[in-house]
Amino acid sequence: MPLDYDRLRNWQFPEIEQRLSPRDCILYALGIGLGDDPLDRGQLRYLYEGEGFRAFPTLATVLAYPGFWLKDPATGVDWVRVVHGEQSLSIHRPLPTGGRLLGRMRIAGIVDKGAERGALLLVERRIYEAGSEEPLCTLRQTTVCRGDGGFGDRGDEAPTPHRLPEGPPQAVCDLPTLPQAALIYRLSGDDNPLHADPAVARAAGYDR
Repeated sequence: MPLDYDRLRNWQFPEIEQRLSPRDCILYALGIGLGDDPLDRGQLRYLYEGEGFRAFPTLATVLAYPGFWLKDPATGVDWVRVVHGEQSLSIHRPLPTGGRLLGRMRIAGIVDKGAERGALLLVERRIYEAGSEEPLCTLRQTTVCRGDGGFGDRGDEAPTPHRLPEGPPQAVCDLPTLPQAALIYRLSGDDNPLHADPAVARAAGYDR
């Protein structure tokens, strides 16, 4: 069933406030797989609040985040079938390991791919330290709404596909994906049931 373009395009998000702590930074780092080697000093800088402690840069993706808001029935989206399609992150200043943060989010566009092909939902979020109007970072996310196409072209443009790099990679980081990683990661604020509930995963077409 096609989504209600006008309602979703004008969706109003409240400003999200988060009190960030070193514990939040450590929990996120564990959720993305750091700590498989507890003696690795390179990983410990994100896991232990000692000298040199810092926030992992992609922590920004879950900071001052409204959670799985697409599950709200008022969005009209078939939330079981949504997929996180693309994420970009621009860091303007180093992320803090503590303090009060504000998140401001808006719908940047909705692209109809066709009745049987779904839609692309484009969202932008800026993160600020409380008391400052200079953003720490800007995030842009594309969500693929697989069950919600067919509402018609409204003029919103899809992101330009990235050009694949040529030649060998400049650097390689090989970390294992822990079987419980999704269960830890969701505690950082991305509470999509797909990450934890086998029944929801099966309904979406996945075996786990």
